[in-house]
Amino acid sequence: MPSYVASSAVTPVVSPDGGTWLGLAALAECAKTTITGLTVGTTYTLYFCGACFGTGTSIYNSGPSTPRIIVGTSTFVPTIPMAASTWNKYSMTFLASATTMTLQCDHPNGSNSYVSLDGFSLSSTAVCKPIVLPIELVNFDASFNKDLNEVDLEWSVSMEKNVSYYGIEKSSDATVFHEIEKVYAAYGDHYTLKNYMASDKHAKQDIVNYYRLVTYDKDGKFSYSSTKSVYYSKSITELNIIPNPAHETATLYFTSPAETNWLITIYDLEGKKIMDLNYYSSSGINNTEIDLKNLDSGLYFIFISDGERLFKKKLIKH
Repeated sequence: MPSYVASSAVTPVVSPDGGTWLGLAALAECAKTTITGLTVGTTYTLYFCGACFGTGTSIYNSGPSTPRIIVGTSTFVPTIPMAASTWNKYSMTFLASATTMTLQCDHPNGSNSYVSLDGFSLSSTAVCKPIVLPIELVNFDASFNKDLNEVDLEWSVSMEKNVSYYGIEKSSDATVFHEIEKVYAAYGDHYTLKNYMASDKHAKQDIVNYYRLVTYDKDGKFSYSSTKSVYYSKSITELNIIPNPAHETATLYFTSPAETNWLITIYDLEGKKIMDLNYYSSSGINNTEIDLKNLDSGLYFIFISDGERLFKKKLIKH
């Protein structure tokens, strides 16, 4: 039962994952557990279900419920609607800062509804994985527009059904995101390629700006795109590597005086050449992503040269 108030009693609901579910009262209750087996530096997606089962007839069942889910420095506050006997699916991302981290669920003071939480999992096949919306996202891209001094955000969809709007979310750490713009679905239900655009005129220099697209349908369901990163600086004179340390990929940023070919070479700590890559630059600030998946963890040296200039930098691979 979601509460001890008789007037808010509803039919007990089976746990989505077949076990038991966590109930938090609206009196700042808190529960904790641990997530183990993590790889430091890796971003994970945590899936879970949430429900607000009360009928609204009690002061503590006024809904919606807004519990906090906390892992490390990442906090997610879902808005769980008042709907008897209904589980809703949610997800959040977090960056592993240790191999074992605490998962905390709490209900801040001032919230006037009970909440039920269940099915926490890092599995992509989790029973509480968010429902895929009836939309086919062809691409989502973010790039710096040096003429307008802003970040351009573009995406294309090949099918759009029952979509309400798109939310552009931004982050400085790829973990905690906030919405910076809403773009409402403009075409209605369709099955042809449609394009959308938005921009961030407040992107910060000399740090990585992270973006993702959230698609919301008219029933309140949502899904995330992959995360894109944009780094720009008016003061880059040599090689910058973001992130560093890196895990699966790293992006090289450098300034080229003209359109020309650059050779990117990676050496290990013993001076053995690991790979050569060619990159044809534009004039000005350039960036290119390199794949690190096949490299062992350790220290590497990256050299880039156009035959006249040589930039070098250390890279740590987790």
